[in-house]
Amino acid sequence: LEMAPFLKNKSNESIKSPHGVGGKRDGTYFPFLDLPNELISKVLPYLEMRDRLRLRVNKRLKGIESKSTYFFKKLTVGWDPNSSAPHTNPSSSSSKNVLFIDGRVYSSGCMRRISESASIECMEINLSGSDEFHREVCNFIKTIDGTTLDLRIQNDEFEKEIIGDAFFLDLATRFKEVTIDRSINVTAEALHQVYKNLIDGSSKLRKFHTRIISKDEGATFFRRIGIAFRNDEFFSKRNIEAFGKFYGPKMVEFTIFEGPLEISCSNFRLDFNGKFEIKLHDSNATLEEAKKFARGYKIKFVSSRQVTVHRM
Repeated sequence: LEMAPFLKNKSNESIKSPHGVGGKRDGTYFPFLDLPNELISKVLPYLEMRDRLRLRVNKRLKGIESKSTYFFKKLTVGWDPNSSAPHTNPSSSSSKNVLFIDGRVYSSGCMRRISESASIECMEINLSGSDEFHREVCNFIKTIDGTTLDLRIQNDEFEKEIIGDAFFLDLATRFKEVTIDRSINVTAEALHQVYKNLIDGSSKLRKFHTRIISKDEGATFFRRIGIAFRNDEFFSKRNIEAFGKFYGPKMVEFTIFEGPLEISCSNFRLDFNGKFEIKLHDSNATLEEAKKFARGYKIKFVSSRQVTVHRM
């Protein structure tokens, strides 16, 4: 086992054992089982998932392990309708219904073991089949506090059932960055709530991205924050800086900056195209960099009507 950084031998090298937990007690390997429970509990979060699973064969270690937090850099979840066993080839088209944790493959049953004590930096969820498995994964997501989440549900009916306001607002409290492939059932009210939380700093969320959003809910959201558009003309009384991309006479994408907040929307006339993204910049440097890369035409908002379009 690779021990935690503070467990070193006399030559300051990490202590390893090819013989599992405990190793040989011949002076070469660290006597893991001789450690007090308190110290073992501090070591466990640094171990790989496969090593932690081995601990469960020991009654004493099983009790300690069950109460210890899991820390993962990346966890990926998929589904396979033909098998519940782990696959050995992550690149295979059938390598689903498994967890890929920091590059290793585990049975989906591991979700139950870690669901109440996991801290995950990045989660990638791609679901395409069983409703039962979908619900298990979605319940699993609700137990996690992480940094980034990328969620794709390819079952249309289940996507409509799951991706609603309550689920979306819960994710905003658990992850710093959230990407949802389709958010057709997220309402303007939920988007506006996240917008307000970003403004006042009460949300953990700092960035939300989706490829599909209802054009009606999107338009309602912009009206709620004081912006309206008709026939490629924008109307606003607010002090907002905006950039637009045009295809011929038609605007196809726009980006709005309000203080440190950036909102981008493309192909906003259609429900099933483009993107919607809202992001809170943590520094002036990232904000200015985003403005620098905003392309197309600069739109100036004055009073309650659009009066000028400047070429950048």
